[in-house]
Amino acid sequence: MSTLDPNIVKVYEPIIDVRVIDLADEKDITHAIFEFSQDGIDWILIDEDYNPSFEGIQFNGDYGNGSTNALGGTGWNAIWEPSALDEGYYFLRATLFDQMFQQGTTEIMMHYDPTPPFLNLDQQPTVNEGILGPLSGIVNFNSTTIDEDPASFQLDYINASRPIINQEGLGDANQENVGTPNTQGTPQTDDDQNNFCGPTSVANALWRLGQKDPALLSSPQGGQYNNATEMAEQLGNDTKTDPVNGTASNNLTDGIRKYLKDRNLDGNYTVKPHIPKVGDRGPWWSDVGNALRQGEAVILLKVKPGSDGLVGTGDDVGHYETGKDAQPYPGGGGEVSVRDPRGPTDKSGKVKVVPKNNGFEGIWFDEDGDGEEDEGEVWYLLAFWEISPNNIYTWNLQRVEYTHLGEDSDPSDGFSIPVETQQIHDGFYLLRGRMIDATGNVGMNRTCVYINNYSPNPVTLETPILEEVTADSITLHWTQNQDEDFNSYQIFISEIEGILGDKIETITDWTTTSFNVTNLESDTIYYITVRVEDYSGLVTDSDQVQAPATIIPESSSLTILLLLIIITSMILIYKKKYA
Repeated sequence: MSTLDPNIVKVYEPIIDVRVIDLADEKDITHAIFEFSQDGIDWILIDEDYNPSFEGIQFNGDYGNGSTNALGGTGWNAIWEPSALDEGYYFLRATLFDQMFQQGTTEIMMHYDPTPPFLNLDQQPTVNEGILGPLSGIVNFNSTTIDEDPASFQLDYINASRPIINQEGLGDANQENVGTPNTQGTPQTDDDQNNFCGPTSVANALWRLGQKDPALLSSPQGGQYNNATEMAEQLGNDTKTDPVNGTASNNLTDGIRKYLKDRNLDGNYTVKPHIPKVGDRGPWWSDVGNALRQGEAVILLKVKPGSDGLVGTGDDVGHYETGKDAQPYPGGGGEVSVRDPRGPTDKSGKVKVVPKNNGFEGIWFDEDGDGEEDEGEVWYLLAFWEISPNNIYTWNLQRVEYTHLGEDSDPSDGFSIPVETQQIHDGFYLLRGRMIDATGNVGMNRTCVYINNYSPNPVTLETPILEEVTADSITLHWTQNQDEDFNSYQIFISEIEGILGDKIETITDWTTTSFNVTNLESDTIYYITVRVEDYSGLVTDSDQVQAPATIIPESSSLTILLLLIIITSMILIYKKKYA
């Protein structure tokens, strides 16, 4: 949840983890005290923390040889249950004490709203595994909320189709060049495990934002970082990444916030972690895709289970990566691509193709290209982070252009916005619904929608040229389909004009515009069609093209011609001699 005032922290959960970050990184802190107040004068104790050691699940899978990392974190924190409080403004205070009995205090203002303006989008057809649609004609988007004082429901969208979603300009830091390898129990050889994937992935994500906001690249030593590797070194310190244990999830959150705070950018960007509580399910891959479509900097923590076969237990192996791209499929699923800090390398995985494990969604990276799920190719999404602009200045720097669809400011009859989808090109879009209440709290829900009102545009199939027709093959060429919901080209061949015939090939790469048809019969006329199919199953055919399958090669024609000349000459000579 956000607010119209970025200086106020929003709290709505019945149980929250209150944490304080030691920006000075003092080594002699003894304990922390957490308090809250309604007036800033009388303070009520929340809890005291005398133990900054790790709390959570430390992954040690692959006998510690894998990139391990952890769910949880270190540092000073307290669990608070504000559910008994009334909605309103409160102050939170944290005090750190050191061994010399000195203390440092920090305060923030928060607004507690036990009934936040979170909204549910209620429409037909319903959302199917993160994808809504296909939608056509007029669609009424209805919204419900538990908020007691909702004021306005707003709806807008951005393009989320294939040519639009791809985060360019990510950093190219390699985790092997960051931090210190884990040499525990092994000699200093090339197979030492480097566990700095967390800060490296954050640096590669922030590097893209820093191309438009150079303040993100500023170095404490003065000037700016020359590359994402230098930034990752600093983030390794901020996130308390350990050479042996990697990066804990809460430490990654705190480290990103510390990095922004040290550059006075904490008011310009929001760090939103999606971290499950121990025993709860993780976020969905569709959540990652929607964050990427909105242009957020995304870091994700994926895991694979150990010997117990369960995700989210201590024998898992964890690995951080940077989100890069997302392509939805209608009916659910799709592909999510990432930048792996090992290399770094970009790779794309398919989601919704493997069963959930302990409530966590899997992704399959077919790294060897054999089309089979091999060992080590399936990972599961444990957590992810969004780094988002949160004020006018950074919105303009990292601008994502939303198109307004409508607004309903009359809660008396419920919230509903009709949308004429025929005014929008067929394709995939990120639909964002926002509910704003009377106190300025903003709840957001977003989903990917698929709009489909029309059949796909046809391609033009060219008549095969003589040089590309042989005795048993024909090379076809056609124009590229530019529809944003393109699904496949399908090639049909027939021996009867006007009959579609048999489908001999399906091509899902929309940039492919040629195909070689082989194993054809000699002395046969063929009629060929290229069909375009969109994601809803609608199809459009090209004009049928006639192509002969048998063409005498040029070398054979020349041989026959020479033979005829020789025979003719022999006849002339014969006639002359015996005439």
